[in-house]
Amino acid sequence: MSGWRMAKGQCAAKVVTASPCSVHPQAYQKWVREHGPEHPLHRLKYTHNQLFFIAFAQNWCIKRRSQSIYLQVLTDKHAPEHYRVLGSVSQFEEFGRAFHCPKDSPMNPVHKCSVW
Repeated sequence: MSGWRMAKGQCAAKVVTASPCSVHPQAYQKWVREHGPEHPLHRLKYTHNQLFFIAFAQNWCIKRRSQSIYLQVLTDKHAPEHYRVLGSVSQFEEFGRAFHCPKDSPMNPVHKCSVW
């Protein structure tokens, strides 16, 4: 995966802002265990687990010109938003389960980077 370098099974480069994404699904699952499952939202085809990840991705939603992204890659230590989302969520088993991503697919790789 672009931006990731694996060394002896550990993530060695580019720690993304994934820590909130790793903690909150567990907190939400704890809430569901204590309070029971929530009713589906009317007219939405997504589960609550899927909506969690959609909300995370929406936080990074931005429309930019390619020149702006190119400049960011040259001058900013942070990855462009698109890669911050895909690089983060693809590393969580919970995401693969929520969206039924096949094992060893781009959004559910077999070897995941675990930092937290």
